[in-house]
Amino acid sequence: MILIALGRFIQYALLLITLRVSSTLLVPTELGKVSLIVSTVGFFALFLINPIGMFINRRFLNWDNRHTAKKYFRYFWFYLAVVGLLANGLVFILVKLDLWHVDFSIYMLFFLIGGNLFFGTISQTAISLLTMLGFRRWFMALTIATNLASLLLAIALVLGFSRGAQFWLSGILVGQIVVGMLGLWVFYKKLKNPLHTFISKAPQRSTISSRALLRLFQFAWPIALAVGLGWVQSQAYRYQLTASLGLSQLGLFVAGFGISSGLIAGFDSMVTTYFGPIFYRRLSDTEDQHHGSAWQDYANAVIPSLILTGFFIIAIAPELTKILLGPLFQESGIYVIWGAMAEVARTAVGVYALGAHARMNTRLLIVPNLLGAVLALILVQTLSPTYGLQGVGAALLIASLGSLLASIMSNKNHIVVTLSLKQIIKAILLGCFLLLIAGVVAYSKILQGGIFYSFGIAVIVGIIFLGAQWYLLYDYIANDDPRGQK
Repeated sequence: MILIALGRFIQYALLLITLRVSSTLLVPTELGKVSLIVSTVGFFALFLINPIGMFINRRFLNWDNRHTAKKYFRYFWFYLAVVGLLANGLVFILVKLDLWHVDFSIYMLFFLIGGNLFFGTISQTAISLLTMLGFRRWFMALTIATNLASLLLAIALVLGFSRGAQFWLSGILVGQIVVGMLGLWVFYKKLKNPLHTFISKAPQRSTISSRALLRLFQFAWPIALAVGLGWVQSQAYRYQLTASLGLSQLGLFVAGFGISSGLIAGFDSMVTTYFGPIFYRRLSDTEDQHHGSAWQDYANAVIPSLILTGFFIIAIAPELTKILLGPLFQESGIYVIWGAMAEVARTAVGVYALGAHARMNTRLLIVPNLLGAVLALILVQTLSPTYGLQGVGAALLIASLGSLLASIMSNKNHIVVTLSLKQIIKAILLGCFLLLIAGVVAYSKILQGGIFYSFGIAVIVGIIFLGAQWYLLYDYIANDDPRGQK
C-alpha cells in the first residue's frame, strides 16, 4: 500500500502540474476545445471499448492461467483499430455536414480521435493489467512515465508551435504512444507463456467460437448502454454549453470542475490499483455464491474513503484554485465544489456497478445511468439559461445523486448490500473535521501571503486527510491477500 500511495502521490503531483500548465498556456477558449475533443474520444471509448475492457478484466486471469491471453488480445487490438476507423468516419461526416465546430483540420481530428482510441487504449490496457498480474511496481513506473512524457511533449509542442488545443492534445497522445509501446512489451513478457504453447502439435483455434462471442455480447451490451448513458450524464453538457454560452465559458467551468473530477479519478485509480486485483482475484477463486461478499468488502473499503476525499477537496477548494489554475481561471473556484459533490456520487455509482459485474448481471446498470442521463440533459437545459454555470453545477450534482439512488435500489434485490454505517459515519465526521481545520486556519490567518498561504493550508489539511484515510482503510489493508504481491 505504501508503494502505491507513493506512486499515486507522484501521479497526483503530475496531474496538478498538468492542470496548472494547461490553464496557464491555454486561454479558456482553447481549454474548451480540449474538453470537447476529450469528450468525443470518451464517448467512443466508453460506449464501444469500456464494455469489452470490463469483460477482459473479468476473464483475464483465467486466460492467463490457460496461456491463451495473447490470442484474445490480438482480437482486441484489431477491434480497437475498427473502432478508431469508425469514430473517424463519423467525425468526418459531422464536419462535412457542418454539425461540429472545433476549428481543427480533418487530419488533426483523425489523429487525435482515432489515435487516442487505438494507441491510447492499448497503452492503458497493457499497463493497467500489470496490476492484476501482481506487478504493481511496473504499473506505477510506466503510469508515471506516461504522464510525465505526455506533459513534457505537450509543453514542447505548445511552446514550439502555437498555444492551441491541437498541439497540447498531440503532445499528450504522443507521450502515451511512446511509453505505451514499452508498456505493451513489458505486459507480454509478464504473461504466462510456456514453451510448449509454441511447439505443441495440437491444432490451435484461429477464431473465437460463436458461443464465446454470444457470452461476450450478453455481458457487454448492458454495460455499453449504461456507460453510454453515463457519458451523456457527465460529458454531454459540454456540447450544450458550447451552443448556449460559448467555448470560453465552457473552459472556465471545465477548469474548476476538472480539478475535482481529476482528483477523484486519481483517488479511484489508487484504490482500484490496490483493491481491484484483490476483488477480481476473489471472483476467480471463489464460488458464485460468495461473489456478493467480495463486492461488499470492496465497497466498504472504497465508499467511505471516497466520501472523505470529497470533503477534503471542498475544504481546500479556494486553495486548489489558486495553486492549480492560471490567472484567467481564478473565478472557477466554486465549480471545484460542485465537481467534488457530483463526482463523489458518480464514482459511487461505479462502485455499485462492480457489484453487477460480480454477479454477471450487467443489466442492473441500465436504469441508474438512464435516470442520470435524462436528469442531466433536462436540468442543464433548464437551469443554465437562468443560473448560468452555477445551474450547470447544480444540474450535474442532482443527476449524480439520482443515479446513485437508482443504483442502490436496483442492486438491493440482487446483491447483498450491507454497507458499514459505522465506516460512513466515521468518514463524514472526519470530513467535517477537515472543513473545520481549513476554516480555522483561514480565519486565524496563521499563514500569511499569497501562494505560500494557499500551499500552507493545503499541506496542513492534506496531512490530516492522509492520516484519516489510513485510519479508515487500515483494517482492509491488513487483510490484503499476500498472493497479490510480487
